[in-house]
Amino acid sequence: MAKVDRIEKIVTEENADNDSMDIELLTEFKDALIGVFRAESKTIPVYSYLRLVELAVDDGIDEETAVEWVDDTYLSKEMQDFFGGAYIIVDDTGV
Repeated sequence: MAKVDRIEKIVTEENADNDSMDIELLTEFKDALIGVFRAESKTIPVYSYLRLVELAVDDGIDEETAVEWVDDTYLSKEMQDFFGGAYIIVDDTGV
């Protein structure tokens, strides 16, 4: 089983008793999963920011647009307020 599959399985199994809205597995970006964070009674999926951008570029958009899209779609205050800790994106840019 691939690492991302194991992570996805852990998140799913450990959150079986939680409301499905508490956790957000970004299925289209499964390959960006890098781990989990356990907090209270939740196991939260953790994603690589760089890998999210790379996957968007792989879909055919330029890097600058990919960065803007990831920022607006997953990191904006509105999305963070909406999802409220359903996922974590680690800034692994080294900057």
